[in-house]
Amino acid sequence: MSERVIPLEGGRNFRDLGGYAGAGGGMVKWGRLFRSGSMAHLTSADFTRLNALGIAVVCDFRSNPERESEPTVWRGGAPTMVARDHSTPGSHIRTALKDPNRSAHTMRQAMRRFYFDIAYDQAPVYRQMFAHMLSGNTPLVFNCSAGKDRTGIAAALILSVLGVSQEDILADYAMSETLVDYHALTVATDNTQAATGFSGLNGIPRELTGPLLRSDPDYLVWALEDIAGRDGSLPAYLETHLGVGAAETERLRQVLLE
Repeated sequence: MSERVIPLEGGRNFRDLGGYAGAGGGMVKWGRLFRSGSMAHLTSADFTRLNALGIAVVCDFRSNPERESEPTVWRGGAPTMVARDHSTPGSHIRTALKDPNRSAHTMRQAMRRFYFDIAYDQAPVYRQMFAHMLSGNTPLVFNCSAGKDRTGIAAALILSVLGVSQEDILADYAMSETLVDYHALTVATDNTQAATGFSGLNGIPRELTGPLLRSDPDYLVWALEDIAGRDGSLPAYLETHLGVGAAETERLRQVLLE
């Protein structure tokens, strides 16, 4: 299988992380790691396709309220479902939206603070995700609501561990906004596209929501720089918070590169 974007009737931003050049001249294996937005609206045909991929693990980064409003009910197969109990993230963004002097600039800064928090707020479930990968429990799919922020950080961490270049990591991250019309989700009402997590942005001027809905590579660069500033380096963060040290990195490269 060598298809980057997996077309699904009720999917959102579902794609394969395979095909990127990795460490030692290897290439990330196709059909082992998938990233996605909400999978609450997948159809029977979608599940037929996903079950044919042999999905073994689903890591859902969404909060309790998000999962309750848009539950993922897997049909057909029986993958291990990974999630954790936590409240809705994004307090920086909510605060910025309430600011009477809010601007596009303040929204971008709110996104930076949000991205800095993601790596640490999500560390417990990121750790579980890497543990499954280390145990060979793949194919694995990880998701949030949009499939671009919490999922984007996770994808960047995985690809970094596998030795993928920053250029390719940023390109993979930026792809989200070319695949999904996030502005349309703020006003959608049909079951296929409706997204509770976006409805709160309905009616807010587009110049303010624009920074929130983008997959601006600057956001990911800021996040990785902030992580390095807090922990000393990205490898130090990976080892301290996610249990991925030198030995684990080598193991993952053996398992997921070809």
